Amino acid sequence: MLKTKGYLMLGLFSLLAVALAAAACSGGVSKSDIVALQAGVQSKADAAAITAFHNGVTQNQADLKKDVLALQEQVKSGPDLAAVGTLLNAKFTTFEKGVPLWDIQPGTAPRMRELTESFNLMWFAAQAGNWEFAGFEVYRAGEEVKGVLVTRPGRKEAITEWSVPNLKALEEAVKAKDKAVFEKAYDSAVEGCNTCHTKSKGGGFEMGAIKVTRPAAPLFPNLDYKGQ
Repeated sequence: MLKTKGYLMLGLFSLLAVALAAAACSGGVSKSDIVALQAGVQSKADAAAITAFHNGVTQNQADLKKDVLALQEQVKSGPDLAAVGTLLNAKFTTFEKGVPLWDIQPGTAPRMRELTESFNLMWFAAQAGNWEFAGFEVYRAGEEVKGVLVTRPGRKEAITEWSVPNLKALEEAVKAKDKAVFEKAYDSAVEGCNTCHTKSKGGGFEMGAIKVTRPAAPLFPNLDYKGQ
């Protein structure tokens, strides 16, 4: 734009020089003639500048529109958001060793401690005839198993083989409010635990060293297992 304006100004000043020369040849040039001629040149120069500026703005608008269209195309052809979502979901729902957030999640041992607690509570609740309490602990045992299935997928087969039939049998016994049936289901679940232990290792240790039995005393002596 500045280059075009320069050419226009050069041309106008050339016209001014020619006009002054012609006037001098014809008998002289007055000061008022020169001022009038300068004013005319200036007005033409301003008009040219305005035209050049308008043309520049128009071009800038065209360039801006072109840039916006190009950006829209980049967005359209950008990352597949659905694929990104799938990848993130997999990272948060599928165990991956070495990923800090997964490494700090409880493994099998903490869940087994929770199961020991639930089995202790459900036993004494059933002995007291508090089937609501016993049923809640059977439910809790199922939730604790789910944690192992997520954080230790390598143990999924063994845990599922034990939990599905045994927890179902305990649940049915609780619903029937049958103490004898419950004890039979309980003993079967405990036996299944010990069988699984003899085939397992944890942290390099043989889990057969851990043997589960019927509880001799409640873990929480401050609880009244008969309930309210």
